[in-house]
Amino acid sequence: MRSIEIAARVARASATPLRLVDLGGGLGIPYEDGEAPLDLRGLGAGLEALVADGLAIEARGRGLMCAIDLPRPAAAETVDALLAEGYLANNTTPHTLRFLPPLVVSDEQLDGLLAALRRVLPPLLEA
Repeated sequence: MRSIEIAARVARASATPLRLVDLGGGLGIPYEDGEAPLDLRGLGAGLEALVADGLAIEARGRGLMCAIDLPRPAAAETVDALLAEGYLANNTTPHTLRFLPPLVVSDEQLDGLLAALRRVLPPLLEA
């Protein structure tokens, strides 16, 4: 396993012995040969594209914790529409959607969220 090789390198380079190596997945770190790291910039770029297309007025965040502000108060309805598509979001204000995906999320799942936003937002913003 690649993760054991990485742990061995860290142990050799560290002045403090490693007592525990957690081999669980998370944050898109590739643990096996052939796995690609999660592109954390992809979600932010996708949300910025929603702003450029007029589906949101602001996108912000850091890493996987991010939010968009909608041009009208449709956040609660958007949360319901996303849930019907299998995506969980939180409306923190009537205009704001917050996203906190799990650290084990895949690029494909993030792409699916962005596609779902593009499907559900236009009819909700027209209302």
